[in-house]
Amino acid sequence: MGKAPTVLLGVGAAKSGASWHCRYLSDHPEGRFRSIMELHYFDGIDLGARDRHAADRTREAEAIRARISKGRAGAAADGRLADREAWLHVLAAEHEDAATYLAYLDGGRDGPDTGPDTGPAVVGEVTPGYALLSEDRLCAMAGPRSRDVRFVYLLHDPIAQLWSHVRMIAGRRAADGVAARRRCNPIFDRTLAGEESKIEARSDYRAALGRLSRAIDPARLLVRVFEELVHGVGAARLCAFLGIAPRAPDPLPVYADQPMRMRAEQRHSARTWLAPQKDYVAERLGYWPAGWHYDLSEVGS
Repeated sequence: MGKAPTVLLGVGAAKSGASWHCRYLSDHPEGRFRSIMELHYFDGIDLGARDRHAADRTREAEAIRARISKGRAGAAADGRLADREAWLHVLAAEHEDAATYLAYLDGGRDGPDTGPDTGPAVVGEVTPGYALLSEDRLCAMAGPRSRDVRFVYLLHDPIAQLWSHVRMIAGRRAADGVAARRRCNPIFDRTLAGEESKIEARSDYRAALGRLSRAIDPARLLVRVFEELVHGVGAARLCAFLGIAPRAPDPLPVYADQPMRMRAEQRHSARTWLAPQKDYVAERLGYWPAGWHYDLSEVGS
C-alpha cells in the first residue's frame, strides 16, 4: 500500500472562507474530503457536545433518506448519506479514538479512478472551532506519529469577519432565519461591550494564533489570508505546504451571506475595538493585506 496521505486540519478562523477552503481541497485531484465539512470531533469531546453534533448528523441523514425515497435526491445523495452514517458510527464510540477518527477521514480516499496505491495525497476536514481549543488539545491533535498532520488557519479582514459573524448569529437566533438590522445591531453592541463571548473569541486572531503557534511545529502550521487564496496569490503556497500540485482557485466564495452594510458609526467602533488585532496581524504577516478595509471604506456588503 502507498504512503498514508497527509491529514489537513483547517482550524480557523470563523467566517474566513472555511466553505471555500473545503471545496477547493475537495475538488483538487489529489484531495479526498468527506461531504461533512465541519466534523467538530475534538471540540465536541472537550465541550461535551458530541450528542448535539450526533443529533445534527442524524437529522441530516434522515432528510437525505427522505429525499432519496421520494426520488428527489441528486446523484451525490448516496455518498452524502454514507458519510453521515459512517460518522455517526464514530460518534457512537464511548471514548475518544484517534485511530477511528483517522480511519473515517481515510474512508473517503478511494474514488472511481483511484486504488490503494494511487489514492489522494491529502485527506482531512475543516472545523474553524478547533482554533479555540486548548494548547494541550492542539498538541494531541498534531501527535499521531504515523501520520503527517498539518494545520491551516485562514485570516479574513477583521472588520468584515466580525460583521459577517454578527449577521450569522442574528440569523440563527431568528425564528425566520433573517438577519434583520434590528437583530444585528444589538448583537454587535453586546459584542463590543464584552457580552457576546463566543463572537469575541472568534474575532481574536491574536489569542488563537498564539495557542496554535505554541502547540504546533511551525513547519506544520500555515497562516494565510483568505482573500489572497481566492484571488490566486496564496493558493500555490497552500498546495506547496500540503505537497500537492498547484491548482487555479475558484475566485468566488461559496458561502452565501445575508447582505447588509455596517453603518459608519459601527465601522468606527469596530475599528477601535479591533485595533489590537490589526497590530498583531500586521506584525505576524509582515504586511497589511491589500483589500482589507481597516479604514472607513465600505465593508460587509
